[in-house]
Amino acid sequence: MTKTEKREARSRTRSKAQIDATAVVAFLKKRYAPPGYAFMEQVADGTGANHTRWADAVAMSVWPSRGLSIHGFEVKVSRYDLLNELRNPAKADAVMGYCDYWWLVLGDADLIQPGELPETWGQLSVHGGAMRCDKAAPKLNPKPVDLQFVASVLRNYKRADAEAVVAAYNEGRADGYKEGAEQARQRTNGGLADRFDELRKAVDDFERASGIRIATWNGGKLGEAVAVIRNLRDDSYLGVLAKLESAVAGLKQLRDTSAQLMALAAENEALP
Repeated sequence: MTKTEKREARSRTRSKAQIDATAVVAFLKKRYAPPGYAFMEQVADGTGANHTRWADAVAMSVWPSRGLSIHGFEVKVSRYDLLNELRNPAKADAVMGYCDYWWLVLGDADLIQPGELPETWGQLSVHGGAMRCDKAAPKLNPKPVDLQFVASVLRNYKRADAEAVVAAYNEGRADGYKEGAEQARQRTNGGLADRFDELRKAVDDFERASGIRIATWNGGKLGEAVAVIRNLRDDSYLGVLAKLESAVAGLKQLRDTSAQLMALAAENEALP
């Protein structure tokens, strides 16, 4: 690939908001879902040192009525990676040799130009919120499945099973957190609402009995007035009366003392 082709490929990739490979594989899983299919990711042509190439995914049709067949998938989400793959399509032969159908799966159909798709490949691509077939894959003549490929499939299927359990656990845990948070929010909001209703009723009762609108009074002055009333209420009526009588007696004594002082002052002024 020339530098110009690389620049054009990168530019074309940046110009479109493409989904990633994980999202594309998720569409594949829906299309090739159980019980009609067994779906596995990252399947090699063998295990251990015997493997040479990987397919991004493999699905096997398990219903005889639909025809028992193996589908292989190569996923691409950028023009740059796609061109590298198309320049050497023989790389896919290691796993493709076991498949009845081979598919190029694209995040966007515009990644590929007319005439670039190999004749023996089919094409799937994501269009909006769905995956559709742009070109049906022709039936291939696969070689017999050997123990190396079976071992790879079984290992990947076990891993896929474990990943599904972990994914289900994580999903259930996340849902549990959300449900718990929502219940806590409802309990908190419900408690606050009940408390607000209690306070609102207390304010209404006070305003109705006192004739005072709390919103129009100075809070400090209102508090002082309430404190005076409470002090009077806490004393007995006899105690309040005694305090009033003591105050009156004090005033009389003060008046008498003042009269005596005024008389003395008058006498002093009359002296020669």
